[in-house]
Amino acid sequence: MFELVIIGDENDADYITAINAVSAHIIENVIRPVVEAIKGSALQYNWDISEYGDDNARPHIQYVGFLTNEQIDAFNEYIPYSECGIHSITSVEYYQLPNKIKLL
Repeated sequence: MFELVIIGDENDADYITAINAVSAHIIENVIRPVVEAIKGSALQYNWDISEYGDDNARPHIQYVGFLTNEQIDAFNEYIPYSECGIHSITSVEYYQLPNKIKLL
């Protein structure tokens, strides 16, 4: 298992973070392909799911031919959300999960 940390921009430098445990399968089949697609994005906002976003910048439209709808939907399960959504993914990192001990 891995700890996945994704930082999103909700309003031009208002950053929010989501942290999730994911499998190696998710890393290889969802996270890596999405990150590669995002790196190649020519639009100002690379993952516009905000309430006020441009419909042409929505991931299902922006990444046609690069990602499947299933990959986009799966990735959306791990991204941070705010009241109005986000417009960009600014950071994606993952770490091998060690045994964690919760003290409180």
